[in-house]
Amino acid sequence: MLRIRRPDDDGAGTFAVTVDDRKVGSLNAGDQLVVFMPSGSHTVRAKFAWISGGPVTIDVTDGAKLQLTAKRAFGFGPFDVRYFTQRRTAIDLSVEPAG
Repeated sequence: MLRIRRPDDDGAGTFAVTVDDRKVGSLNAGDQLVVFMPSGSHTVRAKFAWISGGPVTIDVTDGAKLQLTAKRAFGFGPFDVRYFTQRRTAIDLSVEPAG
């Protein structure tokens, strides 16, 4: 199981989340998704307009519970120049064991 969350204070806009190139849902600030997937290696990405994050590869084992946090890498000012120059890393994806 993978819980994907986005912090409450992450600004406006909807992140489209994909696992293995299949859209699994969307995240607004404060939202979360729970995705069940088979054991093995999976690729997770997030995208909003011209910015994206990932890919992040996660290894899922039987019964594993993981949490991924998706948030803007440079704060929530959409006109920060880094959103244009570093657009493929503008969404930070971090994985940790779920508590």
